[in-house]
Amino acid sequence: MSLHFGLAMFLDERHGPVRARRDRHARQERAGVSPDSEFTSPSATRYSNRLRAFAAVMAGLTAVASSALADTIILKNGGFLEGKIVSDTTREVHVATRFGKRIFQKNEIEKSLPGPETEESSTEPSFADLPLALRALRNASAEYRLKQYESALARLEPFKDSQQSPTGRRRIEWMLVDLYERLGRWDDARTILEAKKQQGSPPEKIRAETHLSLFEANPDYAFRKLGDNPVRNFITDQSLLDAAKEPHALKDLRIMDVALKQICENMLRDGEFSIRKFSDSLKVDTTLEAIKKLKPGAHIEKLLPYMSELQKAELSLVKANAILEGYGDAYALDLARTELEHLMTVAQKMMQQAVEVGLDDFRVPFDARTGAITPEGRTQWQKRCDDVAQRLEPALLLLDYMQERIDYYPDAMRQFRKTLEGMYNRADHDLKSVKKSRSQTHVRNP
Repeated sequence: MSLHFGLAMFLDERHGPVRARRDRHARQERAGVSPDSEFTSPSATRYSNRLRAFAAVMAGLTAVASSALADTIILKNGGFLEGKIVSDTTREVHVATRFGKRIFQKNEIEKSLPGPETEESSTEPSFADLPLALRALRNASAEYRLKQYESALARLEPFKDSQQSPTGRRRIEWMLVDLYERLGRWDDARTILEAKKQQGSPPEKIRAETHLSLFEANPDYAFRKLGDNPVRNFITDQSLLDAAKEPHALKDLRIMDVALKQICENMLRDGEFSIRKFSDSLKVDTTLEAIKKLKPGAHIEKLLPYMSELQKAELSLVKANAILEGYGDAYALDLARTELEHLMTVAQKMMQQAVEVGLDDFRVPFDARTGAITPEGRTQWQKRCDDVAQRLEPALLLLDYMQERIDYYPDAMRQFRKTLEGMYNRADHDLKSVKKSRSQTHVRNP
């Protein structure tokens, strides 16, 4: 019986050759060299093909969830997320988000807002085909990048109250906020920000509240502190530090950018729902016991004991992106790795337990003359096979979930994928062997 040999060998080797390859590949990637190509076994290829088909479906969901058409689901606990509702039953709502599928009870949801309209399509419209206001916005954006703020404002301000689609109006309003801030027209900026705080979408409210709180903490629009933290603790460039202390320093895009980045950093690293807090909440034995209850067809997301903490950390990423576009994306991979490394430990422990139950050392009562297993021995043998299978089946379902998570980061987690494929192939092979052996009626070579 190969169960003990297969799993135990893999678990032992993972910290040797696999780790060496991982370290070598990391060095190669840092040097800009493509990682070594490796032979893939036929079983791994079949597994990869199946997962690629699944990944294509997940990629489609991800594209929908991250598009401008994504719905906003507002939760009763004050949180929100952006995604696409893919299933809505009498009791549950399933949402495809940029982080994966999330399941909520109906009574957890305050309301859902349909995604905004968008003028964007797969083909970028020509400048001549744009409405006048969006032509002005495109030109003003170019002038903003060139720091021609007066010219950009003069071009865009006439369209401040023009009738646009909701998306077009939002883009114009936020460009006006940026321009008013660069020109030190704080009252004009505050007017739009206050309106956004009251009537904007959840991400807009987060962004507006951040700017307004920054103004409140620095009444002369200098940048001397963030909460109780003096800026000298995180601005290391002396010339920039001196400039930040001057009245109206927040006019300077560099200083405003530093302020917003530090707000995001504080939230993502040390905030109430930070990745560190999520990491601290993870308990291997607690997750292990929950996964053992997993049955085929069940939603693993409903069993994972840390899911509420994970969703809080994901909300921090969404808030960071609302404050500074794209800033939370750099931490999304860190969050995924934190979860996957935790689950890898859980999966290894489950597979090790299957090895420890094992079949190799089990002595089955049998007839010495014929080699036939006795009725009592057959009952014992089948029970032992079932014990091993009950440990391997939820482990395979867990590995499937981990693969779904990896599919959101195909390039960054290539080596993790290879390790996972190896674990899956070993466990799948041994489960099939166990099920086949369960019907065994004779002892081989008695």
